Amino acid sequence: MVSGSRLSKLLEAMPALQTQPEWMPPDRAPWLVAGKLDVERLFERLLLPFLERCIRLGEREIVIRLCSFLDKLVTDSADERLVNQVRKRASQAFPDIAPQVRYPRSSHIWVTDQPSLLDSTNLELVRSALETSKVVFGFHAYYYGGSGGDWWAVTALSDYLDRVHAARPGDLFWVHAPDPLVQAGYALASVQVGPGQRLSSDLLGAEALGQIATHIGTGDSVIFVWWTQAGGGRACGIRELMEDFQEDLDAQFALLDPAPGALYAFRFADLGKSETFLLKAKRPNDAGEVPIGGAY
Repeated sequence: MVSGSRLSKLLEAMPALQTQPEWMPPDRAPWLVAGKLDVERLFERLLLPFLERCIRLGEREIVIRLCSFLDKLVTDSADERLVNQVRKRASQAFPDIAPQVRYPRSSHIWVTDQPSLLDSTNLELVRSALETSKVVFGFHAYYYGGSGGDWWAVTALSDYLDRVHAARPGDLFWVHAPDPLVQAGYALASVQVGPGQRLSSDLLGAEALGQIATHIGTGDSVIFVWWTQAGGGRACGIRELMEDFQEDLDAQFALLDPAPGALYAFRFADLGKSETFLLKAKRPNDAGEVPIGGAY
């Protein structure tokens, strides 16, 4: 069992679980599959029998503590369904217990077995995307930052790592690669330029410019991302715009030398969809832990 994992945190909070007849050591536990926690099996094979035993013994305080801690372990809708199952049964025995997960959660648990920006597999995703798309971009949301955040774009893995390391533990990053988004039909517009050409909003074409203006008219912003090979290296930029977008973009491009590059336009609303993410993960703390939940 990995130190700092959700299971280890649960056992720290509820040590009585290890004294139950259903408990098994990590090498035989059915809720650990190839070293990874199977949450559904954990509930079915350990937590629900423990809950029923506590109810029969009238252990209200233990049940309250169990429900409160399980609330903090919810990472997705499947987890929430399981916790609600526990809470519903607990509320039948003890009516003062809420039958559903309590939001907002009063505190958050930091664990090692949830996606981290610095996981080797996630870094490989970014490295590979930079090779094919030349640029990756996204949104950096601040952990308990009052809904604050900023858009970013990079053309090198070293720049990406610098940005991640400069963030605070718990900060959330959306990471996107433009080429897969274009291929999947999520780009409002895109254009590539060759040697001797300078990026310009006009290169998107009148039809695409009209579609962008129409979309902005709906009240949703447009995210413009570009890269260029100018100056002996690769540079990039990103802007979230809702008005005067051509004037703003062309002022940015006037600072660039003519060189190969590309310009993309995406709907803000699309970039929040799960299927558009290359990666969505948090900056870990020095122990490699990320928080479950949090305000962004």
